[in-house]
Amino acid sequence: SQACWINADILSGPGEDLNDEHAKLRVKPKFCEKEFLDVVISNFLGTTLSIGWTTSTADEYAVYTDEMVNKMLQCLGCYRKEDLQVTFPIRATSFRQSWGVLRKLYEANENWTVTLWWSVSALPEDEMDWIFETLEMGDDLFKNRTYYDMIGFGSYLLLKRNNMKC
Repeated sequence: SQACWINADILSGPGEDLNDEHAKLRVKPKFCEKEFLDVVISNFLGTTLSIGWTTSTADEYAVYTDEMVNKMLQCLGCYRKEDLQVTFPIRATSFRQSWGVLRKLYEANENWTVTLWWSVSALPEDEMDWIFETLEMGDDLFKNRTYYDMIGFGSYLLLKRNNMKC
């Protein structure tokens, strides 16, 4: 049997001015967060919830806010945390600038993970260095709890491994 992930952007996220009514529509989720969570959790127990925020290309480096992260954690608050397998997809270009608030996602439950994604181009090497050193070389709380779905990250890891052998 194979693990199943169900992915949905259930909350509005970074990249648009959420005080602007027209901009707000561009990042409005297609799912009601409570309905989505109720259906998946009651019908697909054991499935990994890959739940995140809508994003916009208006600003690829826009930050995730404390309000966004707190709302996501509140959405999950009425369910038994130990019953949930969760990964939070985070746009990699926003990760470093948002680290102060995104670390709460790791701290909320030791079994929950983050999936860093980016498909436009490879991030600059210094950005990949920071991500790798912060998540895999630093605090044990973060090690081995991140999936990397980013252009160029596999090549970055090979280069890193080869440099470590020297």
